[in-house]
Amino acid sequence: MDTQSLSLYQLLITILVLVTALLLVFIGSAIRYLRIRIQYYRQQVAREIELIDQERSRISADLHDELGSGLSAVGLYMRQAAETFEPELMDKAINQLQIQRTKIRQISHDLVPQQLKTHGLLTALRELAEEMQVAGKPAIRLEGNMDGLAIRPPRAIHIYRIVRELVTNAVKHSGASIITIDLVRTPRFFCIEIRDNGRGFDSAAPAGDGNGMGLQNIQARVELLHAVIITVSKPDVGTSYTVRIPYESILPADGN
Repeated sequence: MDTQSLSLYQLLITILVLVTALLLVFIGSAIRYLRIRIQYYRQQVAREIELIDQERSRISADLHDELGSGLSAVGLYMRQAAETFEPELMDKAINQLQIQRTKIRQISHDLVPQQLKTHGLLTALRELAEEMQVAGKPAIRLEGNMDGLAIRPPRAIHIYRIVRELVTNAVKHSGASIITIDLVRTPRFFCIEIRDNGRGFDSAAPAGDGNGMGLQNIQARVELLHAVIITVSKPDVGTSYTVRIPYESILPADGN
């Protein structure tokens, strides 16, 4: 190879190296940009869900403190009036007020369960299982325990909402006779498995539009917890959802 050919060859190699380096810089910059955008998106979603949960808490408190007590007072006044006016009509009115008061308490409970605020996630999940296990519906079992796991309250709300949505879906759509909520602690993760013995579905098939918003809410909360959700289902066998949550995303700074 003569000197001119060698110089040309070296020039081509140099150009190739420079182009490769520029491509690597471009790819690295693109990856960093995407990571920043993803982080920004997660922060925005987290903030929006936090605001929604704060609004839920405010509405729940207003319903409980204002309307609930107001209806109680009206009921008391009407009971007193029933002694001198038309007792039958007044009794009907009182009964209707009691029905409305019960509905308001249920709405308040659904927004932010009192047990979750006062006694923590495990007690709230026990109450959820008891509440949803009514006549003609599947038996709902809560197994395992949290072994003193102290989850930060905002994170506990996310976990509760995920479990409630998955159990509600199973009650409504699975045709199961038994639904199990299983709490498991591993060295690195807090895992929650919701499984049923219902009709199941082909988990490899594309998801339909049914309950799309509920599933989107679940996925959004799963992402905020830096968790993953694993779905396993077989037709006529049943379905299981496993939510695997890293401890660092749910524990206080000093851990547990």
